[in-house]
Amino acid sequence: MTNAHVKCRISKLICPLSEVGAVSEFGGKAYHLSRMLNEGLPVFAGFVVTNQAFQEFLDVNQLRDPIAAVVDQIDAGNPASLQQASSVIRDLVQSSALPEHLADDLQ
Repeated sequence: MTNAHVKCRISKLICPLSEVGAVSEFGGKAYHLSRMLNEGLPVFAGFVVTNQAFQEFLDVNQLRDPIAAVVDQIDAGNPASLQQASSVIRDLVQSSALPEHLADDLQ
């Protein structure tokens, strides 16, 4: 893919995996899966929620401070501490509402 920025057909916040562009907008995993898909390798078709959409999700749900507080308490040398922090952050994200316009784009 030569274009760093690809215009997504769905929205600016959600994009078909086949149309993923810059790593900074979509993340490394999505970027590489898109490249593999576009090269004809066996990758399931799907969609990607952009970094912009994720940042908006964090802001709308006011998750930045609670996540930062959890991260501040991590003892990186203690696997149990990392697992606990991961669990708390996952619960914060999963219990938060998806902004309405993102939910609409996903339908």
